[in-house]
Formats: sequence, C-alpha cells, structure tokens
Amino acid sequence: MKYIITNKDIDASFITLSMWMRLSDPRTKRQIGLPKPRVCIEIIKGQTIIYYTDAKTTPIFISRCANQLLKNPKLISYLIKNTKAITEKIRKISARSINKIDGLSDLEIIKLLKEVDYWQSEAVVFGIAFTFADIAGEISNLLTDIIIKRQNLKYPSFIYTEALTRPSRPGLTEKAYKAIKHHGSSSKILADKYFWLNQGYIGRGLTKTDVKKIQQEKDDNKKPISKKIIEKELKLSAKERKIFSIAKQIVYGKILRTDSRQFAHVIINKIIDKYAKQWQIDPKYLEILSIDELCQVIDQENNIANDLQNRWQHSLIYQTGKKYKCLTGQKAEQFLKKNSAMVIKTQTAAVTGQIAQTGKVKGIARLVFGVQHINKVKTGDILIAMATSPQLLPAMRRAAAFVTDVGGITSHAAIVSRELNKPCIVGTKHATQIFKDGDRLEVDAIAGVVKKI
Repeated sequence: MKYIITNKDIDASFITLSMWMRLSDPRTKRQIGLPKPRVCIEIIKGQTIIYYTDAKTTPIFISRCANQLLKNPKLISYLIKNTKAITEKIRKISARSINKIDGLSDLEIIKLLKEVDYWQSEAVVFGIAFTFADIAGEISNLLTDIIIKRQNLKYPSFIYTEALTRPSRPGLTEKAYKAIKHHGSSSKILADKYFWLNQGYIGRGLTKTDVKKIQQEKDDNKKPISKKIIEKELKLSAKERKIFSIAKQIVYGKILRTDSRQFAHVIINKIIDKYAKQWQIDPKYLEILSIDELCQVIDQENNIANDLQNRWQHSLIYQTGKKYKCLTGQKAEQFLKKNSAMVIKTQTAAVTGQIAQTGKVKGIARLVFGVQHINKVKTGDILIAMATSPQLLPAMRRAAAFVTDVGGITSHAAIVSRELNKPCIVGTKHATQIFKDGDRLEVDAIAGVVKKI
C-alpha cells in the first residue's frame, strides 16, 4: 500500500491523537459510502506527528465527503447534532475532573482515560466528513465559481465568501475569549474556569499569565459587511444559497471539533504529568503511548516498554490486518521510503495554492503547528502551517500573511485572513516541507505564489 501525507502537527503528542488509529467505524461507511482510509502515523522526536493515508482511496474519500455533504442536508444536521453533544459530554467530563486528578486512584484514572478516549473516537466518527470535505478545496472551488461569474461586484470575491460562510453561532473558544476580555473576575478565577483554552495538543491548562495576555489584546471593532447586503447584490439562486449554507455548517462543525479536542487534551496531559512524577520518568516518554497502552502500564504497575526512547526519537505506527504495528529508527525510514507515494522536490523555491485573501507581502517564514510555537511569530512574519486553528489567533494577528498546506476558502486560515485583511494562500500541499524557519519569502496572493527571495 502507498501512502500520502494528509496532515502534520508539531507540538502534538501521539497519545492525544491515537484515536485516529482506530479501525474503521461502520458508521463512517454509512455516512460517506466508504470506510475511512487506512492511516499510518509517523512520530519524530515525540512532538512532530505526520499523518499518512492510503494514496489510492484518500482522493476518492475526500470527493465523496464533499458530495455527501452537498447533497444531503440531513446528514449535516445529524453530524452537527452529534458533534455538539459529544463536545458537551467531553466538556463536562473535563470540568468535573480537572482539579481531582491527583487524588484519583489508578482504577479511577483508567476509567477516566477510557471515557475520554471513547468520546474522542466518537468525535472522529461524526467529524471526519467535515475534516476531509474541503481538504482539497472541492467545496471552496464551488463557492469561488459562484462569486467570480458575477460581473461588476462592489467588493473582492473573498468578502462575499466570508460573509456567506461565517457561522451564525460562535464556538466555545470565541465565547471564552470574549468573556475573558470583558469580565471583571480575577485572573485565577478566569484561568480556572477556562482551563482548556489555547491548549493545543500538549497544554497543561490556562495560566493567569495567559489570561492577562488575552485581556491585553486589542478588540477588532471592524464590523463585517451584512449578509443581507451581500445576498441582495449577488442575487443567489436557491441552489447557490444551499451551497453557501452547507459551507457555513462545515465551518461550524470544524469549530465544534476543535473545542472538544482542547477539553480532552488537557485532562490527558494532566494524567501524564501525574504518573511521570510518580514513576520518575520524563513525561515525553508517556506521551508516546496510546491511551490503551497507558492504561495497561498503569494497571500493571509501571511495566513500561523499554523501547520508548527509540519510539520517541523516530517511529511509525501503521495498520496491518486488524492490528497495528510499530517500527522504529531505520525500519521506520525504510517503510516510508518503500511505501510513500509522494515525491517532494524540497529544492524548489516556490509553491502555489488557492488565494483566500489578496495582497502581496514579504517577510520571514515561521513554521507554526501548535500553540507552543505562537510566540516565535513576530510582527510582519509569514505564518506557515499545515492548517490553522483558533488557538493560533495571537500569532495570526501578528503575522503579515498566512500560508497553509491544506484547506480551501472555508478553512480557518482563509476565514481569519479575510477578517484581518491579511494575504493568505491555502492548499499549497507542501509549504511546510519546502520552507523552513528563517527563510525570507514573498507571498503573492494575487498570483497565488509563495517563493523564497
């Protein structure tokens, strides 16, 4: 089987992402008509996680996700309803557990881990269509085509797509930011209440310092153009309105999924710290375990596998039959060399992609894949990411432009770029592999090109 890269995270951990290694759930096939593509995960120095999926079935699966969402409004409502319920379930589990972890018994910890893992896996089942539907820009291309066929429009095309795909309901992250910025409570009270905010994959809880930084950020008082004004000018047909409505719901589904992950990851990481201290082991070696493996280690009283250092350094986990196999070091490299379907010319000096927001700027490249990298982005830098999420907003506000490997104009990066009026090119496929920190780049979001200068 040949594999292609479908995602990449830096400052992530395998234990918070191991639910992606679950065998295909039959509900995915019922929703999409196809099972989830087989997954292979590469782990480099513990916190760089690269996802590979089956090269043959992934493009078909992506197209099928887009088609199913476009033609089946009931499916979208079903997915959002379940994703909301799962997010609320994980929120409640996290809220009741966050301050009790140190006092829980081993059996109670195992029960909590399995509970979190179960609901995370459920979130994958009901969120996978949203994740894949526009990863290659299939829905974004439809939206762009609708706009550009109109003549003599008042605004650039991205203004229309932003207005028509902006969710009418805010996610928990947006609500939390607003509450922190405009609430009179102490930093400690706010940090305790919104412990999950800005945690990415490896965060250990919001701090008082984090709260103060959020409160110091300036409000964006720019009012978006009214959706009614946009619709009146475009004179959309019923079919066109339906497509934009679907895109808006996809964006909302992604927001819900991001919220649910933050709650779960803080709990998992707090448990990691508890046992790392108890067993006198570096937490990074526990983060390389799956939740099932950690539960087994806890149950067997610290019978930790002796190859965790090699696994942390470089490993590969892939499906074989109904089980998964782990390769480390040279064996992992050989597997990828033999089974990778992607040949990337890293010597190239440019990439192309889809324009989400027009403009042309020059700046220093900064690769950002998690909340722990946001501080390295200075004013005027070019933010390069596989994809962005609400946790990266502080860095995005400082950056001069955004460039992503995946996503279309319904992606988070595209939406934020339009809100902040910053050049953005999405769907470049390989930007995070072509460019490195410190490269001086030109982002030409008029021609759709990012190049070294």
